Amino acid sequence: MKEFYYKHKEMADYLFSGVLTTIVGFGIYAVIISLGKPTMHNEDGSASNLLIIIAQIIQWIAAVLFAFAINKRYVFRDTTKEIRLVIKQFLVFSSSRLVTLVVETLLILGGVRSFLLNIHYQDWWVFSSENIAKLIAAVFVIISNYFISKFLVFQKKKFQKE
Repeated sequence: MKEFYYKHKEMADYLFSGVLTTIVGFGIYAVIISLGKPTMHNEDGSASNLLIIIAQIIQWIAAVLFAFAINKRYVFRDTTKEIRLVIKQFLVFSSSRLVTLVVETLLILGGVRSFLLNIHYQDWWVFSSENIAKLIAAVFVIISNYFISKFLVFQKKKFQKE
């Protein structure tokens, strides 16, 4: 097992950081949905689209800041320290994450959430259609973000001193 980990260390570390980032984002998202749902809901009691979009934006900002720090330092072990280059990295990182935010939000608002609304869950908030749709969309986002980070943001040569 140890040998497998060291052979795939970067991917294992990314998966772990992705899970942590998802927990940070999902926790913030769930709290916002829970707090906002009493006043911003549809007739069927589900969260309104506006509430979902607000929750997505706030959780995205927190998750991107967290993910950038943990990916730069612990996953890709990037040593770029020059502030201008770090800002450039962050702009590429956050821009790519903005694209996956849009895709994730469309998945939640679109087919995934629509399909899940037809399934009735217990009243426990974890099993709401909004949260399950978010979890399904997160799988796509984690995989996409790994490849974007590895090949666009934290390339060993891309952000070396110019």
